[in-house]
Amino acid sequence: MAACALYVEDNEANFLLVQKVLESTQGVRVVHAPTAEDALERIDEVAPDLLLVDLDLPGMSGLELASVLKNDPRYQHLPLLAISASVMKFERRSAVRVGFAAFLEKPFDIVNLRVLVRAALDGTLPPAAEP
Repeated sequence: MAACALYVEDNEANFLLVQKVLESTQGVRVVHAPTAEDALERIDEVAPDLLLVDLDLPGMSGLELASVLKNDPRYQHLPLLAISASVMKFERRSAVRVGFAAFLEKPFDIVNLRVLVRAALDGTLPPAAEP
């Protein structure tokens, strides 16, 4: 059975690119949630193996979503990968502090995306260090 990634992203073009890359090269099924609230509603139904999260979302931010998930024993184990256009150090620090395992800057390198997703799914992704 293929691994599943829940990608929380409000930009459909970004979602479609990640979906195409991961489904065609990694065999990872990618499910879309356009908002953090939608992700929380669908997480049990989708049963993802990891979450890819944009930090700048309408409504609840990606940082707030990560905080909710990491404080819930049902989801603490899920690896979280931030994918964001933000290059501010304080946001990167905040992402690490709330539990993101890695931070991919948009536009992201496709090879790096594949490597990070595979490592997250294999449990070999080292803990993120604060910038």
